[in-house]
Amino acid sequence: YGCRPCHEQKYLELKESRHGKARGPGVIGQYAHLTREATNGCDQCHGPYTVGQVRFGSKHDGLSCQGCHVADGYLIGPHGKEHPPDPRWAGVRAESRMARGDFCLPCHSLPLSVAVNGRPLLDTWREWAASSYFAQGTQCQDCHMRDGFHGFPGAHNHTQVRDAIEVRIGDASVNGGKVDVEFEIINRGAGHHFPTTATPAAVVILDQVGREGALSHTSKAWVIARTVRHEDGAWHELSDTRIPAGSSFVGTYAAARDPRAEGVELRLWFFPDWHYAGLFQRLLDGRPDKRSPLLRNAQAEAETSGFIVTQIRRPLKAGRVSH
Repeated sequence: YGCRPCHEQKYLELKESRHGKARGPGVIGQYAHLTREATNGCDQCHGPYTVGQVRFGSKHDGLSCQGCHVADGYLIGPHGKEHPPDPRWAGVRAESRMARGDFCLPCHSLPLSVAVNGRPLLDTWREWAASSYFAQGTQCQDCHMRDGFHGFPGAHNHTQVRDAIEVRIGDASVNGGKVDVEFEIINRGAGHHFPTTATPAAVVILDQVGREGALSHTSKAWVIARTVRHEDGAWHELSDTRIPAGSSFVGTYAAARDPRAEGVELRLWFFPDWHYAGLFQRLLDGRPDKRSPLLRNAQAEAETSGFIVTQIRRPLKAGRVSH
């Protein structure tokens, strides 16, 4: 990156971040199915300092320091601090927009010209701009770069996801041999939809539980996601159950009580690569090529990146007696 000697900590944070790995096996593996024009378009965000310089597949990198901190031949920073002269750049320039959400717009919102059902597949910036966070002056960097942290925690970070939502579950009542319980998932901490983009999914699973654990045949599930599919050369939206900032998702469980049941258990799973797991498999099916090992590695990572956000149990309680 050229910046490491003086910025070791920031360099290491970026290198291990999802931004730093944005041009990894999943992206490079897809390039075999795309034109050079298309791959250069992807690299505008996935590897902005590699466009026109690095042949696809020659290395796995992503967003470099220069991708954000070089513009028009100048080194740029949010505060314009003094920087030793560097013959590669014309000088140092202060760019206050680097501390504002609009700096993230070019890579975190696609144009309306490629909208699916009226909304781009990647619309994070507009989701934030429509929220109360924008009106309050809370910027993307306030959550994703706290204290200047260059690890950019997001959907793959367990703590970041847990901090984004609040889970409430009511009493599990038994009425006439049936178990009823209501739950609510509130988007309290994300300044955009939960989850944003069509890539991740949150899955709520609710079971009746006995002494030996969950009674799997009593399970019910709810998916919180934007589900899309590419068919016949176009994208199609199948459903969108995501939670806008400040809003909530409410679900009701109603099922016959298992005689062994002593309570109910809610588990909220989060799958940051939900869409990609299926995409990589479709690309691999019947289409072996030199990029297949990359896609297999990417698929394996996508299928194992899910985690439990929270797990809550409630005991069964007798409800009202019906006559």
